[in-house]
Amino acid sequence: MITDQPQSAPDILKAAIAQLGLTSTKDLKSKLSARMTNALGHLIKSKQIQDSGERRDRRFFK
Repeated sequence: MITDQPQSAPDILKAAIAQLGLTSTKDLKSKLSARMTNALGHLIKSKQIQDSGERRDRRFFK
């Protein structure tokens, strides 16, 4: 879901929900968002992905 093109966290979350074929509910988005935030942090620390920007302008890419 993370590509060479910079994407925001909400865009990555939408792609994950669509790829998993789940129905998008507020509770599901909340749970997946918390897990995704943790996962993105670990991927950045291990240098498997990169990021640019700060806070809401932050974009993630390979």
